[in-house]
Amino acid sequence: MRALERALAETRGRLEERAIRALDAPPDPEVAFSFLSARTPRRAGESVVLFDHNHPFAWSGEMRVDPDTVVSPVSVTFSPFYTTLNVVTTRGDRRAVASAVLHASPPADGLTESVADNLAPAQGVASYEFSPPANVRAGPVVLSDNGRPILRALPLLATADEVRFRRASMLRARGAVALVILALGFLVYAWRERRALAERLFAVAVALAITALIPWNSFSNSSRLFDPAYYFSKLGGPLTANAGALCISSALILMAMYAVIRAHPLVHWPRPYAALGALLTLGIGIPFASNIVRGIGQPPWGSTPGLWLSWEIPLFLFLFAVLLAAYWMLRMAFGIHLSGGCARGCLVDDIPAAHAARRTGRRGARTR
Repeated sequence: MRALERALAETRGRLEERAIRALDAPPDPEVAFSFLSARTPRRAGESVVLFDHNHPFAWSGEMRVDPDTVVSPVSVTFSPFYTTLNVVTTRGDRRAVASAVLHASPPADGLTESVADNLAPAQGVASYEFSPPANVRAGPVVLSDNGRPILRALPLLATADEVRFRRASMLRARGAVALVILALGFLVYAWRERRALAERLFAVAVALAITALIPWNSFSNSSRLFDPAYYFSKLGGPLTANAGALCISSALILMAMYAVIRAHPLVHWPRPYAALGALLTLGIGIPFASNIVRGIGQPPWGSTPGLWLSWEIPLFLFLFAVLLAAYWMLRMAFGIHLSGGCARGCLVDDIPAAHAARRTGRRGARTR
């Protein structure tokens, strides 16, 4: 319960800071919205609304409570789906209402994060049951304002199956971290000698195998990068199961291509073989990249810059590896040495970047 009290005190302090900062918003509404987004850092489940002359003026985040009904400096609001902590600050004709979700009941718990959901796993409980201070049987007081009780709470103990599941998840997470560290160490060791092509390719193959073995989807609660709801493709199996796995796989493929070129920069294939290899690389790689884009899951509320980059970067890395391989073989097909110019290298960089942006943009537009 002490951990819950500390979490509630921290949340209250953070809301007070957000509300005070919101009062400094400029008088122009459009600028005020930008001000609230930039000056009041947003967390999942938290929001702030600025009133001017009792009218909503600007806001940030999604409110889970009617701010018109919140007037007390510190209060807790109970509704059928949400329990929220609210902080109100005033200055002249302005009033700021900052709110945070303490608990969300199903199915609303799938729409937002809450203080209870973030704290409960670390404390070994299933959740917390919050109640008004008048309910003396609802547990001890966990939040007060100037000696006035505001909130009571009881921990809901996890079942034996839930405890076993959490322990198994924790062991999987620790094992995944250990495998990632092992793969990174192996790659660093194999990259010591530029001409050790076999060792480098073996290290990349081991890293790809580890990427396929790690259950990245189990980290979906920590980051959207590993959430298959935002990206999933059956094309590469576990290597394209989410944006994170795709990004790691694309980076490893690019590393393998660099290893081949760096190990034998002066290699000369017969021109027909080099030309055929370039055509096969483009003929397989470009359609593969087009199918990768189909795994993008555009959420109904739109995409954030971070989410867009999680789609863009893996596609760029893969396309860059494909075009770099094709470029390397085409130069051999035309009898051009590999010590060529920077302008052509920049062009190879620009083509996959432009194509990746175009493909992800089209995919998002079609989804919308």
